[in-house]
Amino acid sequence: MTSLQRRSATEADREFVFRAKAETLRYAVEAAWGWDERAERDLHDKRFVAGGLEILLDGTERAGYLKVRREPDLLRLVSINLLPAWQSRGIGTSLIEELQREAEEAGLPVRLRVLQANGRARSLYERLGFVVIETTASHHQMSWPSSGGA
Repeated sequence: MTSLQRRSATEADREFVFRAKAETLRYAVEAAWGWDERAERDLHDKRFVAGGLEILLDGTERAGYLKVRREPDLLRLVSINLLPAWQSRGIGTSLIEELQREAEEAGLPVRLRVLQANGRARSLYERLGFVVIETTASHHQMSWPSSGGA
């Protein structure tokens, strides 16, 4: 596994985050409700907030991004996205296990949403102990229940 560094995202990362999402998740979005480039761009521009978003770096090269929201009663994995060159190297597993250790120490569960069409991600989450707690028309809500918390 390649160890990646992290840095806080800035406004200058807006385009990278959009391109990374388009490259890695377009197929799942297409399966869920269709990919409309303009609509996806508009949604991204409305929702993009650099605060709380971390850029994953391999040296100076951007490898992906991670966003975790720390709420009073849980840790929410909002997004984890690695470009293809960094996938299947244990990096995502390592990042999620680090989040699980943080949750365990705090006595909190970890929650996330995954597109139903993203079976590869769901398999990863299930392998790491997450279970589906709710299913909508497009997503699975998943939880990893820490032994110490809610």
